[in-house]
Amino acid sequence: MKRLLVFLVTILSISVLAIAAGVQGKVTHNGAAATKALIIFSSNNVERARAITGDDGLYYVPNLPDGTYSVKVIYRELTRDYSAIDIRGGKYDCEI
Repeated sequence: MKRLLVFLVTILSISVLAIAAGVQGKVTHNGAAATKALIIFSSNNVERARAITGDDGLYYVPNLPDGTYSVKVIYRELTRDYSAIDIRGGKYDCEI
């Protein structure tokens, strides 16, 4: 019975961690926060997630697992593409 309880707690913990996976970061332009910038994460030419930065240039994308992504940032009339970005630890800052 004790083994079953430990097993169930372990499975539940792993499930919660998988759900909590995400990425956050800050987009800047010339050193200042890029307000209302669009950031798009894709893998294998398929969009996986997108977010819009707040007034502080910060964004958060829930449920995006660690991995390698192409990232596109659009801010005002500027667009910047980043290829093969390794997102580990849920943090990615960029400059446009």
